[in-house]
Amino acid sequence: MKTLLQIFCVGAAALMTLSACKKEYYDTNEPDLKVIRMEAVGALFESISRQPDMADQLIQTATQTIYASYTALLPLNDAAVNERGVARGNAVGSLLDAIARQPEAQASLEAAAEQFLGTYEAVNITPEMNKYVKATASSYLSSSMARNPDMADELMRVAAKYLGPDIAVD
Repeated sequence: MKTLLQIFCVGAAALMTLSACKKEYYDTNEPDLKVIRMEAVGALFESISRQPDMADQLIQTATQTIYASYTALLPLNDAAVNERGVARGNAVGSLLDAIARQPEAQASLEAAAEQFLGTYEAVNITPEMNKYVKATASSYLSSSMARNPDMADELMRVAAKYLGPDIAVD
């Protein structure tokens, strides 16, 4: 019995030592690079709306510092679905806000959005993720429509392009 107790104690001590040495390679507190990149895309849209004449240069700079195409973000649903959904929603919202502020820059803004965000595709954006995208972008959409009521239908069209067709106006 004494030997069995000694073996048990040694085994327990070994397990405690090994578990203390275990290194976590995935730290959930580390920022998600894909989230950071989508946030940067939102800032790009804001910058274009401030200086539409610099759109080409701003897009070129973003291509060099963020990524060249939204495909660099794929897959989106492999981790941090809620954070990525919120980041995409903020970026889409920034796009809508920028279009409402500077309608004359809409073509440049939409070209940048297609390059850096990609349009809504169910294969890349799961329904779970899109719940976060829509919820986050919703306040931007309302605000953008209130800012520029004459563009309400156009803003809904753009929103449907990035949030999914189920918000489209017939």
